[in-house]
Amino acid sequence: MATDNQAARALFDAIRAESDGHGFYRMAASGAADEKGRRVFEQLAAEELEHKRFLTGQLQAVQRTGAVDPTLRLGRPGALAETSPIFSDQIRS
Repeated sequence: MATDNQAARALFDAIRAESDGHGFYRMAASGAADEKGRRVFEQLAAEELEHKRFLTGQLQAVQRTGAVDPTLRLGRPGALAETSPIFSDQIRS
């Protein structure tokens, strides 16, 4: 089992990766040639922020208590919840 310090470090690294992903998707959205592509990248950027929120909450829990918070939940991925230009009905169901 990971020590509290190892868990905190892993969560910190994951938060940084989500931040990097958010920046990448925002850049891709701003350079997208078509509207559907821009919307897809904006949705992916928003999901990265949701992941970052979740991981930050877990990091705070580990730092505070030494354990993750099992009550924290990720929001439902928006790209799969609604009509999406890249996901078929079979994937969404």
